[in-house]
Amino acid sequence: MPVGIVGQNLEKSRSVWVEQGLLLGKIYKLADNYIQIFRGIPYAEAPIGPLRFK
Repeated sequence: MPVGIVGQNLEKSRSVWVEQGLLLGKIYKLADNYIQIFRGIPYAEAPIGPLRFK
């Protein structure tokens, strides 16, 4: 039996300033709760070469 999550996009946006710049997200309603979703958040680069295992 397939199981899914049903939510409602309220078309409300949320913006948050962080050290690296502005993050844009959306607010969704899931059951009786509101959740904020941010996509495309940059992460650190992988430690390679002399930085590996330090």
